[in-house]
Parts: sequence; C-alpha cells; structure tokens
Amino acid sequence: MIMNTIDLLHGLYDYMSLLTLIEGIEMNYRQTEDGSESGLRKKVSLSYSFITLKLDISNKQPGQDAYSTQLYLQCTFQIDEQRTLCTEVYCHNKDRENEVKNLILQRTPAAGYPWDTATNRKTYNQETVHYIAIADKIAEKGSSCSSGDNYRPGYFSEIIIEETRIILKQINRWNSRSIDHKNDYHLRDLEFFIPLSADTKEESNNLDFQIGQMRIRFFDHSSENNRHCGNAIMEKIMEEKALFEKLLT
Repeated sequence: MIMNTIDLLHGLYDYMSLLTLIEGIEMNYRQTEDGSESGLRKKVSLSYSFITLKLDISNKQPGQDAYSTQLYLQCTFQIDEQRTLCTEVYCHNKDRENEVKNLILQRTPAAGYPWDTATNRKTYNQETVHYIAIADKIAEKGSSCSSGDNYRPGYFSEIIIEETRIILKQINRWNSRSIDHKNDYHLRDLEFFIPLSADTKEESNNLDFQIGQMRIRFFDHSSENNRHCGNAIMEKIMEEKALFEKLLT
C-alpha cells in the first residue's frame, strides 16, 4: 500500500521528538574549548525500510563567516509491520554512546510505523500540507512507472525532515553504472524543497522550478527508451505550476 507523504511525516514526528530530547541532553555535555561557536542540527530521514536520526555539529571558528559540520550522533532504525528495531547507534563522544543508546531503546516510538501512524495530527500548517500534496501528485507519475521505480512506503526514495525544511527525493539510478546497459538505463532525479518557515532561504539555479515557496529540482538523463516516465513527470510539474498560479489570480 502506497501511503501519502503527509501521513508518513506525521509518524516521523515521534522520531523528531526523540531526537529533540537527545539534542537537549547532549547540549549539556558539549564543550567548546577552542572558542568556536558550536551547536547541533537535527535531521530525520525515511528511506524504504530505514529511519535515520542525525545530529550534526555546526561549528563557526572565530573570524570566519562559514559554518563547518561534523557528525555527532546517528541512529538507524529498521522497520516492518510488526516492530521497529534500533540497529545502529554512533556517538562522536564515545563516553556518551552507551547512555544515548539506552535512552533511545527506552524511548523508541511505538511499533508498526508507518501503518499504525495516527493520521489526524496537525504537525504542519495548511500551506506546507498543500505543497506536500502537490509533490505527491507529481511524484506519483514516477512511482512504479518503470524499472527502479519501486519506492516505498510512499512515492519517494527518501523523505528528510530538517529544522527549517522538508526534502522529498525520488531518485532512479537503475542500470546507470552498468557498462552492459549503455542503451537501457535510468538516470532521473526529482527533488522537492519545502520550507518550514518564511525565513528559510533556498539556493536555486536556472534549472529549478518554483511552485509558490516550494522549489523543485528535476532532470532526466535516462536512455531514450526510458524517457517516458520523466516526460510524464515534467508534464505534471507544469500542470501543477499553472494550476497554482491560476489560484493566485
């Protein structure tokens, strides 16, 4: 059963809450000895049967404008219809790793994700939900369209929640690295960047499409015989863009 992205995001809210709890605890143990500005940035992702929680260290050295990032914590869950298992925990601070792992095991969200997810939550505003629904309509054109398009449990190969945005990816690389399939491969990327606040600034280029505040990045460099899926996606992008702009007039 293919699930709508908003329902999957509702379920991931429990994992973001767990990561926020861990972030608050770990900030008490973070010490910066070199005078740099340091913080932790959260990321939760769903890809097929795996949920990944990440905390990245964001450092700003004295006299520098740019931030550098380093992985501080990563936890991976494997999911099925019956249970959710924590399969990996890494912590940059090895003295904290066992305690963090115990906390995760104690606070692991209820089993059955995503099929038992409560779908009546209101974790995102109406505008964000609208963008997610548009993304689903576009991505549906590529779902189960051809070889390599067996995404699950929704329409995307990866769903990412960051502090300031949602990223939805539908990536097909079927046979793209095989020298035996030079005339039969998929090389197609469809990505949606949905801001979670008005202050979020997205870097864009001339190849991107814009629907309201949602940015879409799409290309299809598949072999000629496998362009029909990309053509359908492109047509849907333009259709949804025109419809959105019409509603604004």
